Formats: sequence, structure tokens, C-alpha cells
Amino acid sequence: MKRKDLVYRLLAHFPDLRKSDVELLVGAFFEEMVQALREAQRIEIRGFGRFEVHQGKERIFVNPQNQKVYHLPGNRRLVFRVGKDLAERLNSPPRAVLDLGTQTFRLALGKIQGEQLRVIEKRRENVRLGEGLENGVISPQAMERGLRVLRDFRDHLAELEVNEIRAVGTAVFREARNAGEFLSEARDLGFEVEFISPEEEAELVARGVISGLKLAGSFFLADVGGGSTEISWIHEGRRVWSVSLPLGAVRLRNRFIHSYPLTRKEYHQLRTHVARILSEVEFPDSGEVLVGCGGSASLAASLDLHLSVYLPERIHGHRISLSRLEELTDYLWGLPLPKIQRLRGMEPGREDIALPGLLIFQELARRLRLSEMVVSEWGLLEGLLLSWK
Repeated sequence: MKRKDLVYRLLAHFPDLRKSDVELLVGAFFEEMVQALREAQRIEIRGFGRFEVHQGKERIFVNPQNQKVYHLPGNRRLVFRVGKDLAERLNSPPRAVLDLGTQTFRLALGKIQGEQLRVIEKRRENVRLGEGLENGVISPQAMERGLRVLRDFRDHLAELEVNEIRAVGTAVFREARNAGEFLSEARDLGFEVEFISPEEEAELVARGVISGLKLAGSFFLADVGGGSTEISWIHEGRRVWSVSLPLGAVRLRNRFIHSYPLTRKEYHQLRTHVARILSEVEFPDSGEVLVGCGGSASLAASLDLHLSVYLPERIHGHRISLSRLEELTDYLWGLPLPKIQRLRGMEPGREDIALPGLLIFQELARRLRLSEMVVSEWGLLEGLLLSWK
């Protein structure tokens, strides 16, 4: 992590502060540390460790050429002693989980400490494995993109010496006729990918969201992926109802969007299709809020917050109103793709599927008569880590 990364992380926790003020605070903090160390003071941060300045011993050096004797003063050196809590975290190996989806491949490293899950690292790559899926197969280009990302994940995990790995495949693997070919290649790379059913996917997502948000009461949970959408009803901390729908950001783009900007007729057809699919579902009557997770939900929050850098701390728990979702979708359909790419908060690789992904959440909130959506950064990956046996 570099100093600028620390500044962005602090801004995520203290959004009311100006960036310039945070930069000054970070600079002042390090300057105080440097000054204390110059004065040979010890700096201790509980749970993390302590910094100490050690004075080296004076040495006597005899020059072999002229036999003169030199007294060399001992150099001062900085020593860091790891705190007990940090040492325990570093020495207990993490587990790795992978979510191989229609649009995105994601990796998370985490540890269970006591009854709490600690997520150490998360990575995501827009692979678009579902390219060509309308023909029932994964295209050769998409397959190569996916395998290239898996190679990168494998090398990263090998560097960290992570041995416990679980990988799951979702909608694209349930539908593609040539999914077995990809799985065979993934196996050669060291990944034994499990197919999970929509029911299993919904349960894992629910477990991750419930643990990460800790919302009271009942709520609807929607995980919008590239190929499908899993909707659950959570009551008293348990998933008691769920449905899987053939609504996904990539699937809708492939079927309805041929170029940007859309015509009014194309946009109307897209909205009508999503609304019709949702109208055929008999939802439970009770739900106080809609929770959205997955890449499209995170993108909605990022666009709403105008984030120039992806900051999960800002996104997790962010509330976005139905009226704001409608503003975003109405704005996106009328823009050419280059302008969508340049929007503040747009994630590279999602520009052409942003509209259908956001539209699913918008129409779902309208169907459920709910006025806002809470975004969860916790979902399937965290559910996998929490359910590890």
C-alpha cells in the first residue's frame, strides 16, 4: 500500500473530510513518527507492533594499507517488532475462494477468527465468460480470457503459499454445452471447479449478506449476475424463500442491446421484458428494504457516489433511492458508449452492461414497492468462506 492508497482508504471511512485535509493528516502523522524516532523514542501501536531505534556498537577498523586505526561510531537502525495480534493473523494461513461467473471472476482470501470472518484481500476481473452463450456455448475468445485470469489467480495464490482453495461456477456453467472443456483446463491449472445450483447460490449469497450487513427485520435480497438473478426473502436472519430468474446483465445486453445509444423503442422493449419476467413471480408480502449485491449493485453505488477509485468501504451499506436508479437508467440509455465509459464511477469492462444491470434493480424495487436499495459488498465469496467445512 502506498501513501495515496492510505489516503483513499481514510476518505472512505471519513467522506466528510476533504482529500487535501486527509493528505495533511497522513503527512503529519508520519512526520511525528519520524521526529519521535530521531529522538530515539519508542513508538507502540497496540495490536500492531512497536518501532524502536537500536544503536549499533562502535567498531574499530584498521586500514590494511597504512595500518591506521579508525573508530567507527555505531549506526542507528530501525527495528519493528510485530505485535501478538498481528503475528497471529500473519501466521494463520488464509483460505481462498473463487466465484467464476458469467461476467466476472472473483477471488477472496479470508480467515475465520473466533466467530468472525476477516476478509484479507479481494480481486475481480471482468472476463465475460458468457460471451456467445446465446448460442449455448462459451466462445474460444471468452474461454481464453477466463483461463488467463485463472493463471494469474493461481500464480498469486502460489506466491502467498495458499493451499486451501474452493472454486465454484454459477449460471454460465449450468447452461454452456462446452462448460466441461473449460473445467478440464481449469483442473490442469489446479482449480477443481464445483457447479452450484441456483438454490445453493442463493443460500451462500444470503449467508454472506446477513453476516456483512446485519440488518434487522425482513428484507428482499437480489444478486444480479451476468446470466441470472437470484432473489431471496430474508426473515429473522434466515433465507425462507428464493427464486432464480433468467435475468442477467450480460444476457439482456446480448438479447436487446446492439449499439449505444439505444433508441426509445429499444429501451422500452428492454424495460418491458424485465418488468414482465418480474410480474410473473409471486413475492412474499413482507419486506422492509431491498438489498442488492453483485457487480451491478456495486456499480450503482459507485455511480451514485461518483467514485473515481473503487472503495468497497464506501459502497458497502450505501443506500440508493429508486428515483436515483431511475435517473441513472434514463441517463445511460441515451448515451453513446464512449461517454458511458468516461462516467465518474464507471468500472472498466462494465460500460455496455451497466444499463441492463441497473434496470433489473430498478424494476424489482418498483415491483416490490420499495423506495430504496441497500448495497452489500458481502455476498457469495463471503458465504463460501463462512460455510467452509
